[in-house]
Amino acid sequence: MSCSKELLAFARDIPHPAHRVDRHPVDSNNELVTAFPNIPAHLTEAEPASPPPDWGNVPFDVGCARCGQDLRGQTEPKCPACGLEFDWSEAVPIEELICEHCGYHLYGLRETRCPECGERFTWDEVLAAHYRRKKPLFEYRWRHQPIRSFLVSWRLAMYPRKLWRMIDIHDPPQVRPLMLTVAVAIVALFVLAPAMDGLSLWSTQRAFRWVRSPGYSELPLFILRGLFNPTAYLYPFLILTWVAMSLGALMIFRQSMRLCRVRTIHVLRVWVYSVVSILPLIPLFGYVCAAMYLFLTVRVGFWTVSDMTPVAWGVLLVFVIWSLMQGYRHYLRMPHGLTIAVASQIIAILAVPALLDGLPRVLGMK
Repeated sequence: MSCSKELLAFARDIPHPAHRVDRHPVDSNNELVTAFPNIPAHLTEAEPASPPPDWGNVPFDVGCARCGQDLRGQTEPKCPACGLEFDWSEAVPIEELICEHCGYHLYGLRETRCPECGERFTWDEVLAAHYRRKKPLFEYRWRHQPIRSFLVSWRLAMYPRKLWRMIDIHDPPQVRPLMLTVAVAIVALFVLAPAMDGLSLWSTQRAFRWVRSPGYSELPLFILRGLFNPTAYLYPFLILTWVAMSLGALMIFRQSMRLCRVRTIHVLRVWVYSVVSILPLIPLFGYVCAAMYLFLTVRVGFWTVSDMTPVAWGVLLVFVIWSLMQGYRHYLRMPHGLTIAVASQIIAILAVPALLDGLPRVLGMK
């Protein structure tokens, strides 16, 4: 309230634009000071950055989140190796670490025993518990809340801008849950794709009213036929090839990774959330497009020359490029995120037919 009253008080003293006198702003990066030079200084001062920690009270190793450079003894919030700018409260959350058993603050302790409850711990366990409380991701809660955290992570992956602003470069990636996420997504793809193929066949026969229109009681039979149809697995195999080529294409930009000193595990995390996470959606989205095609041709009477598969792939590629760009820009903090995202998808799409064409020759089938 006090800030609002002071803003109203000095607003009367702001000169009219036609008679305004040019003044040098106190801070060129502060838009309020530039637009309203009469604002009191205490209303426009930026929040000060966190001071460097007392390294004598930090009993664990501290490295740069992006390149791994040792930061112990540093006072400037900038990595001397890769130039990453950060906040000390994110890089060294020493004041937020508590005992997982009783909640006692562990700041200033040197030995690994809680003085309140006597519980022994390791600093790696304490840091893992800190990130588990802070982030609702499957990476950190896969042992305690596997299903709930997986669904939350999958839902966040559908909102790339929100996801990559929530995940910070200082949140350490966890390899095992990331690989588990990849495995679950691949299994879901190879189950849903044939099932949606059988569902599409059932919907087509009902829409065109062939010799005998199947009823709802026959729907499980059509889905089982799709699951036991070997040709139905060609489509998910092509999708999986594109996913693998996307990771390979991202690894091609080694020079950019070396310049920013980005580690491979961080690129792997971006790939999992941006590309792998949409695998269960591809069969569902394909069925929706097939249903729209049937609706346009049968119900509306608008006959299309081809199905809507190119439209579906176009929408999915735009989403993947958007998510990759957000990950490179906000999480990895690398320049030219859009260029890397577009180039990686072009390389992946061109590599899929080349790989499928050369695979029989490698296996000696031609």
